[in-house]
Amino acid sequence: MADATSDEPSTSSTPITTKLRILAKPVPHRQQSHKSTVHSTAPLDHREAMRLQQEESERMNARRAAAQASRTAKEQRIMAGIPSGWHNLTQQEKNARIMAFMSFRPSESDEEYDEEDDDDLNDEDMESLLREDYEDGIKGQNILDPDELADLIQVQVGPDMDQNPP
Repeated sequence: MADATSDEPSTSSTPITTKLRILAKPVPHRQQSHKSTVHSTAPLDHREAMRLQQEESERMNARRAAAQASRTAKEQRIMAGIPSGWHNLTQQEKNARIMAFMSFRPSESDEEYDEEDDDDLNDEDMESLLREDYEDGIKGQNILDPDELADLIQVQVGPDMDQNPP
């Protein structure tokens, strides 16, 4: 009977011996035309695949357990009434943070955005615009007089109406 790892063809070949014989052969290198590197793909047996899958599963379980522990610890602190965040700071630390916030100066890039957003209207320009709007009493609405629309609107006059309005 032939050995499962030999290169000789076996007369009584089973699928398992065939697979073992294929896995025992060296992997040929393949040159790809669009890349200058030589790639080889090594076969992955089922034991190695199971090991990789188990490692990934263990990593995911560890992440889930850490997240759950963090949530549980946070919930326990809340239930116990232990203050967190701002409440844990001393008065000196709170004052330092408030002063840092109040004395913050924007960077040059922040100021560039502010300059682009302004329409360069000062108080005098705004006052003149508001005065112009309210001078005619219309308050910013574009209202047309009927005389301006006479050429657009055709008015049909009945026989009993006077042709010349008063």
